[in-house]
Amino acid sequence: IAITGIGSVDERDSSFLRAGLLTRVDLAALRNRGAAGEMVGRFFDQQGGTDALEINQRVIGIELEDLRHIPTVMAVARGLSKAPAILGALNGRFLNVLVTDDSTARSILALAEGTPVRTPA
Repeated sequence: IAITGIGSVDERDSSFLRAGLLTRVDLAALRNRGAAGEMVGRFFDQQGGTDALEINQRVIGIELEDLRHIPTVMAVARGLSKAPAILGALNGRFLNVLVTDDSTARSILALAEGTPVRTPA
């Protein structure tokens, strides 16, 4: 079993920004390249793709693809601004158990269906 979180590239929620590992400029560059979120320190887009994000080449640790070989990968994440990141992780099949709240789950479903999602200002 693996238990992990799902991080956001939103400045309000980025643990990488809070820890001083990335700057606001770094996060903006990641968003411009299509990044939606991160798991285990590796970034991905909303479709679950990782190829276009060179930052992943600088990470020492488990690959997102390796998570698919673990029978149970549980991710814990909540918050409307994390919906794109959670959707990307689901689309990438990086997890098979999600722990979240009702409003976040509804936002993920709306985003997956192409309905605009309101995020708090």
